[in-house]
Amino acid sequence: MMKSNVIHADIVIAGGGCGGTAAALQAARTGASVVLIEETPWLGGMITSAGVVAFDGNWGTLTCGIYREIVREIEIHYGGPAKTGTGWVTLTAFEPHVVADILDRLVKREELIQVFREAQVTEVLRDSQRVHGLRFRAKNGELFEVRAHVTIEA
Repeated sequence: MMKSNVIHADIVIAGGGCGGTAAALQAARTGASVVLIEETPWLGGMITSAGVVAFDGNWGTLTCGIYREIVREIEIHYGGPAKTGTGWVTLTAFEPHVVADILDRLVKREELIQVFREAQVTEVLRDSQRVHGLRFRAKNGELFEVRAHVTIEA
């Protein structure tokens, strides 16, 4: 077996969709070190690959937190709420690449987040009582082992 590079973090998140990215942002903002592993080249999941947003019909989620921040950034990009509330399938109209760029900017602002894109989780690390991290293969083929206090599958 090839030797893995070991990373120690407070939290490791497998999945950089909207939920995983939001969790990483919030955790980093409260002082936690985060490793975020995403299998695609972009963050955001369905919001950035298809322009479909789960929070769209759930107005409570739009009033606070990371999702409100994302929507606010979308509105700023397009020139205000009146310009984005024109969708047919989704209430907030936007181009997926715009939200991908927004998420990239938000994540890059947080020094405590380390992102691996186009990476594949290969193993969950566990003992008899708890999960304590995971192993993954990076885009370049390099193997990593993340030892974390919290492991999230998003």
